[in-house]
Amino acid sequence: MQVGFNRTQWEMANNARLPGFDKFQGADSLTSVPKNATFPESPFISNQPLRYNVQLNRQLTAVQRAEKYLYTTELQVAQLQRVLQQEGHNNEIKSTALKTLHWLQQRVSVSGNTIDRQLNFVADQRTEVNFNLHQVDKLLQPAESETLLFSLAGAEHRIVAVKLSADASATQNLLRLNNGLGRFGLHGAVDSHGNVQFRVDEQSWADIHADLQVRGGGGGHTFFARDIPVDEITARKGTGGSGARYSRTPTDSE
Repeated sequence: MQVGFNRTQWEMANNARLPGFDKFQGADSLTSVPKNATFPESPFISNQPLRYNVQLNRQLTAVQRAEKYLYTTELQVAQLQRVLQQEGHNNEIKSTALKTLHWLQQRVSVSGNTIDRQLNFVADQRTEVNFNLHQVDKLLQPAESETLLFSLAGAEHRIVAVKLSADASATQNLLRLNNGLGRFGLHGAVDSHGNVQFRVDEQSWADIHADLQVRGGGGGHTFFARDIPVDEITARKGTGGSGARYSRTPTDSE
């Protein structure tokens, strides 16, 4: 026996609701589980190297380069010390000293800029030089308001003008100075002893040390920035030396 349904009967059957079915309509639907899901979640970060391992690998590489450089430096210094203690020939002492000096001069390139001038590890690979400017107190507290023109020679000759007011405090004039010298990568701050210290990226230190010049005409004086030979540790600590010096030159009117 065959039972047939016409189109109207089939649509009525599909639209019919079962008794008590409506009360389940508000129930939350089951969340579909991703096909590629893993349970439990893997604890190894190597499963997602792009997310976790890039920065870690950079840090490990920096530490390894720094450790390798410091280890070789220790060997070089120990060899030089041994030659000096044995009172070797002058040629041997000179050769060993020049070899050690050459190695120290390669610090930035060999260590990947991870070791600063005091042989300390720098995690962010950005070493800086701290220095002070001769007569900086007179610049920050001028007797008369004046405009200083800072110039930095090099591949691109750059000039920055900074106006210092006699009515402003030293702190206010330092802020104005930082706004201008910031274009050269310089920044000044007052240390714990009340002295004004400047800092610059080590890669820019050679240009600042040799080519920074400044002229001031508001007070009738001319200032020049001159480099002073100082050892690297003194320049780094900012005690007793300066990388750029301001000297007063009398004008024709004086």
